[in-house]
Amino acid sequence: MFSIRIEAWHVQNPIQIPQIKKKSNNKKESIFSQIFSTLATQIKSNLEDFVEESLEAKIKEKSTNATNTTGEDDLLEGEGSGDETTTLATDTTEEEEGSTDTTTESVDEEVTTVTEIPTTTEADTEPSKQDNKGDKKSLILRLDRNHILKSQEPWKEYNFQAYNARVDYSLRMVCSKDYTGDMCSFAKLCLNPALQNHPRMYCTPEGEVICRDGWTGAQCQIPICKPGCHSTQGYCKQPGECKCKSGYQGKGCEQCIRLPGCRYGTCQKGYECNCNEGYYGIFCNKPICTEGCSEDNGFCREPNTCSCKKGWTGSNCTQCIPREGCEFGTCENPNECTCDPLYKGVLCDEPVCAKGCSSENGVCDRPGECTCKVGWKGENCTECVAYPGCLNGYCLTAWDCNCEQGWSGENCDVVETNLPSQFLIEGKCKPSDSLRCMNGGVATCYYRNDGSMVGEASCRCSTPFAGKFCQINQDEEEKR
Repeated sequence: MFSIRIEAWHVQNPIQIPQIKKKSNNKKESIFSQIFSTLATQIKSNLEDFVEESLEAKIKEKSTNATNTTGEDDLLEGEGSGDETTTLATDTTEEEEGSTDTTTESVDEEVTTVTEIPTTTEADTEPSKQDNKGDKKSLILRLDRNHILKSQEPWKEYNFQAYNARVDYSLRMVCSKDYTGDMCSFAKLCLNPALQNHPRMYCTPEGEVICRDGWTGAQCQIPICKPGCHSTQGYCKQPGECKCKSGYQGKGCEQCIRLPGCRYGTCQKGYECNCNEGYYGIFCNKPICTEGCSEDNGFCREPNTCSCKKGWTGSNCTQCIPREGCEFGTCENPNECTCDPLYKGVLCDEPVCAKGCSSENGVCDRPGECTCKVGWKGENCTECVAYPGCLNGYCLTAWDCNCEQGWSGENCDVVETNLPSQFLIEGKCKPSDSLRCMNGGVATCYYRNDGSMVGEASCRCSTPFAGKFCQINQDEEEKR
């Protein structure tokens, strides 16, 4: 259902047809109001046609008796001057019907509103303009009509005859390439038999394409990603997943990845390296030196710190350095190497480990550290580690397993049978994972000399934990 407006203008130069000012009408009438308005307008149009026919007859009679005809008489007869032209301009507005289909019969409703202005310019058009000869552009006739059409129908011809003009026009409604049906609302895609049991979509009996859960788009070809997946930094090929684009990471791809090699920088987007204060360079790995640091003899390892090249030392790298190869030492004279407190060795290249760190069982890569060798543990690497699998034993050296009282066997997991029957043997439970204790607790069991267990396994908790599984933190409970 739509409206069409046709205007005929009398102009000197057809290229300069005034442009129609579009009127905004946000009020939307119901279909019943439109039908009643159509009937009322049709009745009014029929009365106007009768009056116009009578007026036209009188005008023709008068024009045949007159000896001199004016430009307006020529206009009424439809005969313009030699250099005048009559031009038609159309403005069509198509309104899509709502969800109702009660007006889709093969009836072509026509409601005509005619405005005939033979000598003056219409008020809702651009102001009249004069050409070089002083002629004005005049609106001859304006025709407004409403129509109801179905798709796939042939061209329909219409006309309107006024006393000063005749309008002939044809109309047809054609569906877009993806739709069909009387209302152009049936998707052609739904005619394809292969659409049955389609994994992404299905069709209603009315031909509407409905996407299955997890899909969207005109053809349901776009998967709906996992909730929280970033709209630009993440994507998905299947519903419910969230894959990150290159340069991003995280559950929702909300975290950017710094440029590979970026040392002292951050990022706001993928593969970016924005330097922290005190650094510069593509990878933010070059610290900014202090003012006065010798360009010839110094360089920076940290911001505002001047480190000297080999052979030089001092605040501005103007003093001598220790002997060649001396890493962390100074000199009073050239070729000397006096080690700093944290390093040792001929070239001061061996870090001094943490105080008390066993020289035999511990090593360090940096000053103040103490890393234990295999088979040793403890802050200073002085505690041995029992043989793997040693259940109820202890060690005196690395990978040793000396059984506790009441236990024997290679792994100290066999109960001794030569003890008194009333003697209960305490030890770790067998198998070792029969009871899982929390917060560092140890599963403890009691056995007779025949190997049978007495009672149930329990957890021996370390302070401040308690409970059957050492799950209660007594310090936190007291705070509550």
